[in-house]
Amino acid sequence: MNRVNSVRVESGAFVCFDHPDFKGQQYILEHGEYPEFQRWNAHNDHMGSCKPIRMHGEHYRMELFDGDNFTGQCVELCDDCPFLQARGLAKNCINSLRVYGDGAWVLYEEPNYRGRMYIVERGNYGSHMEWQAENPNVQSLTCGLLSMSGYSLGEAETRECVYYNDNWRTERTNQSGFERCEGEKDKRLHCYASWLNSSGTIKLVKKGCWLDDFNCYDRQECVSMEENPQVFFCCCEGNYCNERFTHLPDMIGIGNRVKIQPPTRVPSLLNVLVYSLLPLCVLSLALVLALWMYRHRKPPYGHVDLSEDPGPTPPSPLVGLKPLQLLEIKARGRFGCVWKAQLMSEYVAVKIFPVQDKQSWQNERDIFVTPGMRHENLLRYIAAEKHGSNLETELWLITEFHERGSLTDHLKGNTVTWNELCHIAESMSRGLAYLHEDIPSYKGEGPKPTIAHRDFKSKNVMLRDDLTAIIGDFGLAVRFEPGKPPGDTHGQVGTRRYMAPEVLEGAINFQRDSFLRIDMYAMGLVLWELVTRCTEADGATGEYMLPFEEEIGQHPSLEDLQDVVVHKKMRPAIKECWLKHPGLSQMSETIEECWDHDAEARLSAGCVEERIGQIGRLISSTTSDSPVCIVTSLTNEDLPPKESST
Repeated sequence: MNRVNSVRVESGAFVCFDHPDFKGQQYILEHGEYPEFQRWNAHNDHMGSCKPIRMHGEHYRMELFDGDNFTGQCVELCDDCPFLQARGLAKNCINSLRVYGDGAWVLYEEPNYRGRMYIVERGNYGSHMEWQAENPNVQSLTCGLLSMSGYSLGEAETRECVYYNDNWRTERTNQSGFERCEGEKDKRLHCYASWLNSSGTIKLVKKGCWLDDFNCYDRQECVSMEENPQVFFCCCEGNYCNERFTHLPDMIGIGNRVKIQPPTRVPSLLNVLVYSLLPLCVLSLALVLALWMYRHRKPPYGHVDLSEDPGPTPPSPLVGLKPLQLLEIKARGRFGCVWKAQLMSEYVAVKIFPVQDKQSWQNERDIFVTPGMRHENLLRYIAAEKHGSNLETELWLITEFHERGSLTDHLKGNTVTWNELCHIAESMSRGLAYLHEDIPSYKGEGPKPTIAHRDFKSKNVMLRDDLTAIIGDFGLAVRFEPGKPPGDTHGQVGTRRYMAPEVLEGAINFQRDSFLRIDMYAMGLVLWELVTRCTEADGATGEYMLPFEEEIGQHPSLEDLQDVVVHKKMRPAIKECWLKHPGLSQMSETIEECWDHDAEARLSAGCVEERIGQIGRLISSTTSDSPVCIVTSLTNEDLPPKESST
């Protein structure tokens, strides 16, 4: 039997192949029922062989080599990696590998866990052919399973859909925006749209998320196929795929019907001219009228029209349906205040902007909904909403809440150990490196562009309970998309204390790399703040101080900073006791290379992440017997490609 249309997995996990002898395309099946072959993401019902695998282990470690038989550059991994080149690998080819631990790994030919995949378990693989690969291309990998079984060629993952509710007043929900989809285990998520078509007039009824409908599988566009429904309905897979919808009746079976057609009549020349030219004339007139209205109604630059809708807000309608209670103000900033709030049983952060700061709210919202912005070291976005009207209008931005607060808050009241310093610094640099990356495609969401933060500081770095760093506050961030202008790139923005020398003296080169180097200068100052509170150095740990606080006080003017940073080329002091500790000494060297006066000499975020990871492992290795595999070369370059290789 080589044709399989349904599978029930009683226990464990299996990898199945569409050819005998464990060859061909691979599919992962976990505990559960698969009533059709589409459920395990296969394109046909061919299944030639299967074998059990151990997908959920406690210990994961792998060594990757770019040469056959464990030669060449080596990279060691202990967790998921969405893009291998970001870990210091010079090539996208893995020709041999060693798998340790008790769990299996999944290798993918493309970044972000996409493309053809291969399963490798504990053992040595001297060639890519030993894991049944047709070529050595490996650009991402994960230890164990992804969040859904049945992944193969990277199905379009649905996380957010366009939302609309025509009955929003009576149902007390938002009228429009974006809905964040919440599913169930082993269920696929889709987007949908429903509308009425009365005498050619389309009335939108609802849009939103839809749960596990076979008719929606692998549909990239929202198309209604019924011939004459009372209510039109379509569904699709992929983020925001229901933004546009259409009706294309299914023609199957129509050929069997007998239709009597009236005799054809040859149209006259006059009719042809009228029916051809009249629509063009009407269209031209409409365009002229629209242009005239636009020119006469466009507000002057800088004017804030309170009656203007700030644009389509992308909130989850779940926020509108669930009670959101503001509890207490946690911080106040340049663009508003941040509240701790309760959404059902979850605490969230609500950043409230006054309407005159609409541009900052809109920019931060746009950055959050950029494809690929979901990352463990970036603040998790929940919703954006408009509240009130006219002069009482408020713009809300809702994100995850972290009780520990910012890195600034933590360092004011706490010191950090060497291991805590390394963990915070590495996770913080990993988040900034990911923000700076441009990734050709991200799980069906489209390419993720390079993003410069432009206001990087310890106040904008949140901490989880385990001290993992989370980067937030993207109100001044700017995207660099190929073929598009980067938007507002006004030079002197951000917090003065963290401004790079070229920003302070107004000598910025308005290019992509220049803005990333400005972030790296600020990164050096934040790393310095961390080191000042580390208990590993000899002597007493001093009180927390902001960068340059000792030199020019807590409220420096722009002129003070220009004098100290630009003209005198001063930086916060590196203490002698730090240089006596092998780890702090290397950390100090990294800091100095981040805040170098020459912008082009500064390290990249990816390089800082790799260097801090190595420093932490090397110093820890003096008290641990675990082997350490070091990346053989580090360069001060942006590691991921700027454009797709295809």
